Amino acid sequence: MRDLLADEHLASRIQRLLDARVEVGQQLFEASAERLALLCHAMAERFARGGRLLAFASQAAACSDARHVAVEFVHPVIVGKRALPALALTGEPRSLALRAGLHLRAEDIALGFGARPGGTDVAAALAGARRAGALTVAFDTVGAEWEFVPATEDPYVHQEVVESVGELMALRLGSPRANSIAIVDTTSVTDRAHLIEDDNLGSSCRAESRG
Repeated sequence: MRDLLADEHLASRIQRLLDARVEVGQQLFEASAERLALLCHAMAERFARGGRLLAFASQAAACSDARHVAVEFVHPVIVGKRALPALALTGEPRSLALRAGLHLRAEDIALGFGARPGGTDVAAALAGARRAGALTVAFDTVGAEWEFVPATEDPYVHQEVVESVGELMALRLGSPRANSIAIVDTTSVTDRAHLIEDDNLGSSCRAESRG
């Protein structure tokens, strides 16, 4: 009987943790669907101009996220997905902004991980990237052009949702036909973004009206 109660308690706890992750993820994706689509558009334009994705991090957990997402772009796990240039810049906080400045080009995409309290180095690296003309993306409120902040104080839930966003971007931009492009539907009361695939990356980086 005791073992049964222990199993039920464990199952209940696991379900609560799972529900929390699902709820936070749903909130973020429902609220940010249009912006994520438009970000894919902007990222596709950068890749079309020879840009690269540079993922910044210095804290241990954030470093694993940066490396994971960079690998998703460089070496897609799904057969047929397009590889895209990406690099994870991780290391000591004091050197991160300097290293980022040495690697960054104006056409690049700067993706910051671990910019929560204690990650001021990541915020500084992103600020430098923005001044250099790079497209900046973050998962905390640090002044990046594009910010997607999960509504949770749980660092583990935050990390899982952030990883999901990174994997989504890699999946959409690594289409076997071409990179996924954000198309804005201007016919609706509130504009909606649609992800489509086009055979030609360069010519498909544009906004269109859908009839």
